[in-house]
Amino acid sequence: MDYDWYVVVNGTDLQQGDLIFNLDVPIVSETVGEELPVKIETLDTIVMTQSCDIPKVAVEHIILCPVWDIREASNINSQFGDKRYLERVRKGQVFAFHLLNKCNLTGYNMNYTVVQFERIIVRPKETIINELASRGNHLRLLPPYREELAQRFGTFFSRVAKPKEITKFA
Repeated sequence: MDYDWYVVVNGTDLQQGDLIFNLDVPIVSETVGEELPVKIETLDTIVMTQSCDIPKVAVEHIILCPVWDIREASNINSQFGDKRYLERVRKGQVFAFHLLNKCNLTGYNMNYTVVQFERIIVRPKETIINELASRGNHLRLLPPYREELAQRFGTFFSRVAKPKEITKFA
């Protein structure tokens, strides 16, 4: 059986794995004294908040992560120019990143993309829903790929760094 990676959805039904391209994101740059310099960057993003939590009234903000075209990923990490590093990312061996497949849906062509877990974006839920309402259609990552993304995101935060590994067996 062939499992599609993406589907095009319409409306404001927000779920984990929804791709929101060209989202204006306020970025706080390096602070100097008491000054808090903020600039706006336009980023491609993916929703990381669990789908079951989004409709809850208590959830006021949505967690997103940036998504980078594989050709531009070397701008955030120079190692993306090395095919061996890309292979490690593909296998899930680089915890800070997750690789998403190409999309060939008509009108939504997308190259391989890299989700950057170490750069968290938090926006008000209503802002994201209003953004979706103004856009119409958007891409959604489908199961089981959405669950794999969530699992890797959780692993990024829950991994334990040991000060000393067990010695290799001879």
